[in-house]
Amino acid sequence: MQNPEVTSRLAALDAVLWAIDNRHELDDLALASANEAELVAELQRLHGFTDEQCGFVVTSSARVLTQQYRNKIAAEREEALKDLRD
Repeated sequence: MQNPEVTSRLAALDAVLWAIDNRHELDDLALASANEAELVAELQRLHGFTDEQCGFVVTSSARVLTQQYRNKIAAEREEALKDLRD
């Protein structure tokens, strides 16, 4: 059964993992964007992110792009998937 809260959290986690795994692309997009709104529009156009997901991607900072943080988010994502399956 779909749980909207878990589904929303999973979407957020997917966006954060994308930002970590694709940090160079994100940097390039950010540098090429005139402002945050343009960056959000490009993320939505290229990757189909929602406004909420873009919020997570755009507010990512270098300190969270560590392998330890990525592993934490990946584990949390697996838990969210497990919750959806249960």
